[in-house]
Amino acid sequence: MARFVSPHRNFAHGVRGGVPTHLGPDGVMVPEQTELIAEFTPDLRTDVERDLALSTFVFRGMPIYENGQPVDPTYRISVFDSEIAKLQNGWTDADEQEVVESLRHNGPIGQMYVEVLPVAADKPWNGYDDLNDTARIVDLALGIDADLSKVVQYERENANRPDVIAALEAAIASADETIIVSA
Repeated sequence: MARFVSPHRNFAHGVRGGVPTHLGPDGVMVPEQTELIAEFTPDLRTDVERDLALSTFVFRGMPIYENGQPVDPTYRISVFDSEIAKLQNGWTDADEQEVVESLRHNGPIGQMYVEVLPVAADKPWNGYDDLNDTARIVDLALGIDADLSKVVQYERENANRPDVIAALEAAIASADETIIVSA
């Protein structure tokens, strides 16, 4: 999965042209080749993509209000998510990979779009990496009121210990349970 952000509303990047099934010059049927287009949309925009676009791109030709203030360019920002596009368009894994590779290596990278790279999770607390006892990790996380989902994310990105992840997810599930007290 990959995400890209563009400073242009509904930007589209053609990857491969479509070819219908037809009879080739040698009398053999040539199979259909589907068209692949990376279609960006403002509907997928999040604060992360908005901030990345505003800090990366120069928005030229923006209208100006009567009081002299420029219009906020956020309305122009569009996002492409390869996983969502794959589901919407019925692409195969190979099609999705071809689109992502084309966006990463071909075209006006940096001018028309940039890739949104995931931000690595911060270490939950000092000394976290030195702990090996699963129960102790969960107890400390609960004791300091750490965001358990961020602890799980850090664990997955680094040590990726299945027992620790399972224990933290169990703690998240138990914290989400609603306790009803009747009097």
